[in-house]
Amino acid sequence: MTEHPDLPGSLFCRLQLSPEQLARLSPRRVAALNVEDGRAWITRQGEAADLILGPGQHLTIAADSAPLLVSGFDSGRAAALRVEFRVPTADWRLRLARRLLVPGSLAGAWQ
Repeated sequence: MTEHPDLPGSLFCRLQLSPEQLARLSPRRVAALNVEDGRAWITRQGEAADLILGPGQHLTIAADSAPLLVSGFDSGRAAALRVEFRVPTADWRLRLARRLLVPGSLAGAWQ
């Protein structure tokens, strides 16, 4: 994963999916999906219509939405996607540091 130069602290990865490949993305972890090349087929549980996104198109994903299924759309051509992850508001290191800095709280640091 790499830091995005325009969005400090955001993490992303690049993903290539052919029409034969399927990725399940969790909205709790994934904040956005950008199509860089090819076309992507996106299905959301509970929605009647699927999405087809082309190069340059972007999908912002609400944290409380249903998981997404993503695949390449065009036969013989992979879709190149940029998947942006949510930055945890408090990862385990930050929670531990906060507990260690508060007097008398070490006993509950692993709760």
